[in-house]
Amino acid sequence: MDIILRGALAIAIGYLLGSLLPAFFLAKLKGFDIREHGSGNPGVTNVADTMGYGAAVMVALYDLAKAPLAIMVAIYMGNPIPVCYAAGFAAFLGHCTPFYLRFRGGEGLAAMIAIGFYSIARLLLLDIRYAYFVAPTLILLAIIFFTLMKTKPAVPLILIFVPLLVNSALLFFGFVIHSIILCIVGLYILGHRIYKLLRASTASMTDEEKKLLWRKWLRPLAIVFPLGTFLFKTHTIILLLAVFIIFVVLEIIRFLKKYNRFPLPYKKTEEGRISSMVVFLFASLLVLWFFPTNIATLAIMFVVFGDLLAWCVGITVGGRGFLGKTWSGTIACLVTCLTLTIIYYSFGLVTLPVGILGALTATAVEVAPLHEDNFIMPFASVVVMAIL
Repeated sequence: MDIILRGALAIAIGYLLGSLLPAFFLAKLKGFDIREHGSGNPGVTNVADTMGYGAAVMVALYDLAKAPLAIMVAIYMGNPIPVCYAAGFAAFLGHCTPFYLRFRGGEGLAAMIAIGFYSIARLLLLDIRYAYFVAPTLILLAIIFFTLMKTKPAVPLILIFVPLLVNSALLFFGFVIHSIILCIVGLYILGHRIYKLLRASTASMTDEEKKLLWRKWLRPLAIVFPLGTFLFKTHTIILLLAVFIIFVVLEIIRFLKKYNRFPLPYKKTEEGRISSMVVFLFASLLVLWFFPTNIATLAIMFVVFGDLLAWCVGITVGGRGFLGKTWSGTIACLVTCLTLTIIYYSFGLVTLPVGILGALTATAVEVAPLHEDNFIMPFASVVVMAIL
């Protein structure tokens, strides 16, 4: 019981430390509510815009310190390291939802970044040789950021350096607690940035385009099939077959035009041909049935996440690429597929050469001007991996 109480107290202290928002109190001293000025976010950037860089530095120092401080308090109290990290995440939660502001706080990006740097420091204590990679990477990141600060290079830097740090930790240490925490931090930072970019991009979409978006957001749910295959392969394939049959029936109804109001939104390019949803389900069924579980599930992951991230980053960051695709979308797809490969490698499911070749194949298919990439992408990557 003493252990439980100690852990609960550490988490509560972490929340309280995080809920202290210096941006809010500095603005109050100057006679205004920072949440009603600028971007409305009580964070470093908005403080710089509304109160100047001097105030922003003060805010940044505490916002970056609050989560590591919560972790160190938890360590001092004698808690195990997972509980200490929970206290750090509680500080992040406190920043986002301070009780005295009706749970309307900041975005917590600085607190999350600080947790990431703390996890890197702990990894360095495990093996100082990791510094040979981390130190030059962080120095290069700082040089690029401060050199190009006026052009706001945050997006490309996040898309490149965050996956680089996460993947290097997984390759060097595997799945230890500190590398897992770094993965969580990296996912939040990437998700936060992509969400903000998407919110701006989707605001200008037509109602018809917005109706189609839910198909994109449902795509990650397909992770049930590859994950389920590891635990209950036969049952998962039966479930996938049932879902496939349901979608085929809906397709038949659509082509027969029995109903004017169809329950599923379709793209204009899908008029008169089979939808990409059915094609993806059919490809997943064949891949899981005919190929070994490890490479079959990885190939499906390439489609589920690689293709989705290519679209998210492509329509927001943009940039002229080739074959009608954007360079940013192509990089996002490749980085996502390589990250999935490294995760599989860390679990001992694939070798690096096999996974990397599969990732390159999946990215090449995504770049190619193909109508049925939802079918070709998993099939091409799994065949290449199987041959190798």
